[in-house]
Amino acid sequence: MSTPRAANPFARRLPGRATPDDLRKMAWAPSYRAPRACDFANLPAVELPDVSGEERELLDAILADVEADEPRLRYAGFVGSDRIRAEVLGNVTRTASLDEAFAPWSARDLVYRRGFAEGMSLAGRSFISLGSHLVRLTPLRELRLVAVAPFLNELAACPHLGRIESLDLRGNHLEAAGVRELAASPHLHRLTHLNLATNSLAADGVRELLHAPWRGRLRGLNVADNNLDPAAVDRLLEEPAFADMVELDLSHNRLGPSLAEKLPRTAIVCLLKKLSLAGNGIGPGGASAFFAADRLNTLTDLDLSFNGISPAGAFALADAESFRAARVLDLGFNDLEDTGAEALASAGNLFHLRELNLRANRIGPRGAKALGESANLAAVAKLDLAANHLGDAGAVALLTGDGLEGLRELDLSNNGITAAGVRRLIACGGLRGLELLSLAHNPIGRNAAGLIRAGGDFTGTLLL
Repeated sequence: MSTPRAANPFARRLPGRATPDDLRKMAWAPSYRAPRACDFANLPAVELPDVSGEERELLDAILADVEADEPRLRYAGFVGSDRIRAEVLGNVTRTASLDEAFAPWSARDLVYRRGFAEGMSLAGRSFISLGSHLVRLTPLRELRLVAVAPFLNELAACPHLGRIESLDLRGNHLEAAGVRELAASPHLHRLTHLNLATNSLAADGVRELLHAPWRGRLRGLNVADNNLDPAAVDRLLEEPAFADMVELDLSHNRLGPSLAEKLPRTAIVCLLKKLSLAGNGIGPGGASAFFAADRLNTLTDLDLSFNGISPAGAFALADAESFRAARVLDLGFNDLEDTGAEALASAGNLFHLRELNLRANRIGPRGAKALGESANLAAVAKLDLAANHLGDAGAVALLTGDGLEGLRELDLSNNGITAAGVRRLIACGGLRGLELLSLAHNPIGRNAAGLIRAGGDFTGTLLL
């Protein structure tokens, strides 16, 4: 019988019960899945780098005006333009790095702009304990925090939170009490984007958010998967402080058709560029009501996946007079079938579309042929048709039509395409111009990659 693992003393200990030494250690391995207490026995002392002299002055100038190019160019001249990225990378990783054994809890997902790390993911304990040093080394503006729920009161009190413009707290189970702590923070005066997805907010969490004095600065808000009821969403949509919102995610709250019917009538929709209503069960009726509105002219990115809008919803979209600015459209998992694909192919309002997701819509050869011949979709560069019913005939029809002139990335995984279909695509030149092609989970045989490469028309990335 296996020996049970020792309980992790840091897993659910609240800040008030933890000693200063506990918290120092948690800053280096700060997760609900953190190592056991005995794993900390030989942990090296925390050494935080800093800079001084002329370099300190140059960094301070960058931190004072993160948009300006001139301070960054001066810093590049100081460290040597060929070394700036390495220098900054070294500073950031030394600040938040761990021993190799603790690598899963170190700074991750570093986002670099003009030589400096402006975005990263950290555990909550790391940012609270080390963040004041970190923000002196790089103009950090975008932050994702994990394992932060027990420390929300400390996080809200952190002065270095005042540097953050985009805060991602998804999946932390903050609940309404956590949002209350966050709302009371005096340091979120720069915050413009907030991700609270999957935090069990419910109606009380929305109420706390609407009391936040900094809410009027928000331009992007994600409250997906929070068990919100229609009344809570109505309060959010009718909040005057949100009238300048440009990104909104209400997905996976199971709000039904009423959401799609009410949303276009609220002030919040007037400036929206990016909207996700995925997984709300709006159905064909909700889709028809949504696309009948005359206030959709600013939307450039729309996600209606997992809504069962059916072919009727596709026809409503194709007839929408005000929906003409779309660049990204996700209609995956909507039972569109061939009829819905034909409706989209005939839509005269999708000329600007660059990305189209039609994954898992039971589209067959007829629908694929309509898409492949559509001049209305000539600007589409990325098309996802995975998990449909194209088969060999549909794949060939899609890629030999005279439409889709701009197509560069195509996902045809799980479509029943065979080796014979691959040979037909090669013979007709259907792969010419593609930069990425996925044929994963198709019965195409082991030699498919060799056949495609030998054909000479396809030189891009191939996923099998």
